[in-house]
Amino acid sequence: LADNVANGAHTLTVTDADGNSGQAQLLVRKKVDPTQPGDLTQKLDGTITAGTLAITQQSAGIRLSEVGVSAQDQTMTGKLNTVTVTDLRGGNAGWTLTGSVTDFATQAGETIPADNFSWKPKAAKADDKSKGTPVAGSAGTIGSGATLASVAQGVGNTGGTFSADADIDLKVPAYQGAGDYSATLTLSIS
Repeated sequence: LADNVANGAHTLTVTDADGNSGQAQLLVRKKVDPTQPGDLTQKLDGTITAGTLAITQQSAGIRLSEVGVSAQDQTMTGKLNTVTVTDLRGGNAGWTLTGSVTDFATQAGETIPADNFSWKPKAAKADDKSKGTPVAGSAGTIGSGATLASVAQGVGNTGGTFSADADIDLKVPAYQGAGDYSATLTLSIS
């Protein structure tokens, strides 16, 4: 038999000089070359465990610029401490980071409403290997809730490490009472 005849059942047809023919079944089993013993397969299994969606920050305090009592409206300015979003869930859910702020008040009862706070958000990938595109929220009033940054739900994986920060302004009304003021800015992710 030729080398290219495959292993398995074959039909052999034989014809003599007078034109008589006949058929026989032939089972071909070639001897295996010991240097090429054939193919083996092995199934590979493994698990990649999902992590969490979390936020961290560089520090908790923001110091706004100082102003004096004035007959004109003024603006105090500051910068949000950078917030890092880490998405290790291994899926495509996306996320939204929001902020809300309380009234700016003194212990003596002087108050500037929370709606006087505004921000200009910024967002970026903190790691070039991150999936998904971070989008900064719109500039405007923080008040009882505003978006700082987000990554939309994707077709593929949206995981990675992202950073978000913002320039913060506080509108101080004319003749606002003097004192040490404070407010609490709360950041939440979902």
